[in-house]
Amino acid sequence: MTISKKALCAALLAATAFPAGMVILPASAQEAQVAWALPAQDLATTLRAIGREGGREILFADADVRGRQAPAVQGRLTAEQAVRHALEGSGLVVEEQAGALVVRVRPQADEDETAGTAITVTGTRIRGATGPSPVIVMTRRGLEEQGIPDMTGVSRIIPQNFTGGQNPGVAGGGDQGGYNNLNNATTLNLRGLGSDATLTLINGHRLPYDAVNQGVDISTIPLLALERIEVIADGASALYGSDAVGGVANILLRRDYSGVLASARIGASTEGGNVQQQYSGIGGARWADGGFMAAIDYSKATPIYADDRSYSSGLTPSQMLSTGSRQVSFVLAGHQDLASWISFELDAELADRRSRKGNAFTVSAPVTTFGQLSLPGLPRRLETLRVGDAIADGASYREMAIALYGEERVRAEWQGRSDFLMTRVRRRATEAKAMAAGGWRALLRR
Repeated sequence: MTISKKALCAALLAATAFPAGMVILPASAQEAQVAWALPAQDLATTLRAIGREGGREILFADADVRGRQAPAVQGRLTAEQAVRHALEGSGLVVEEQAGALVVRVRPQADEDETAGTAITVTGTRIRGATGPSPVIVMTRRGLEEQGIPDMTGVSRIIPQNFTGGQNPGVAGGGDQGGYNNLNNATTLNLRGLGSDATLTLINGHRLPYDAVNQGVDISTIPLLALERIEVIADGASALYGSDAVGGVANILLRRDYSGVLASARIGASTEGGNVQQQYSGIGGARWADGGFMAAIDYSKATPIYADDRSYSSGLTPSQMLSTGSRQVSFVLAGHQDLASWISFELDAELADRRSRKGNAFTVSAPVTTFGQLSLPGLPRRLETLRVGDAIADGASYREMAIALYGEERVRAEWQGRSDFLMTRVRRRATEAKAMAAGGWRALLRR
């Protein structure tokens, strides 16, 4: 048989054109339908049955399907169609990857990526721009890990804060960086420009100043109520006004706290005085469009007197090396969405603090001036000797106190908030017993 060259070329062209025009169907289109009769049961069991009877590889995580139920699968369907039917209402989706059916959790919408992240705008007038000043963020958990028991300690760990200003740990009357801490407050003093040059906010809201030095006392806020503190340690008067020349501190409270929590702290110095007690509690609730939080804190600290320490025993015993204080503070915060365009917010604070300072002056009778107590300079050894005589006569501690300080003062202070008189008489009694047991010899050697 003779085949012409022209006919051979035409045959080859036809052979190459035919495969190029073929339509290759995907695996899902070529998959045969199967008659299914699976009852409503556990989703994992249904998926395994579809994979076994349909001849398809189905991949899924046990944690994703655990506890989920699949509806009944009936009728003639492909394996992929049967899987989609079994996943209806489960929140799971199926995708084909490399010939296998992969079941996974439905991805969240783009807007949910930032859900749950609270953004508090402290202040800005520039849209879409980042502030030039760095922001120092301190969380409550981070403060607790550092051993900070209250907000008073926060002011001492901020590097830019001038801690020589208002400091409740310093006995009053002294000039502390230009500020007389008459009310034992703890105010932020960034850059040392004064507490009135540092703007302190609570949940972005301004607070009224206290009566002295125009500062906001942060020690009245229970640490349990704190979420975090954001500090701008540079001048921000362009955004907030002249009271933010030194910087801004925004104290954010735990508005959405749910549950009840209580804590207690007790400590004392081994050489006497400085007995500290702190009891705190917080409670709150949260609902779909609002929530509230309430926290209360009670703290008490006894003073350290001059005769509690050997290095200051030559001073008048009424001189205090550290102050005595008692404070009760309460904080309430809440919010409620009234509509999509309006919400109600509440931040309230109530505090009662009483502090006692003792600076010794030369007086002939007890004198209290602006909260500072001055006692007559009765020598310590003379008190000890008089108490020793009273012990020998069988007198009680109260009778000893009356003999030393007068009946009127004992009547007013013996059962009062301060245990100064009772502690002092007991200390003198201990010294008198030690002196009678041979301690008087040490006085002769001086």
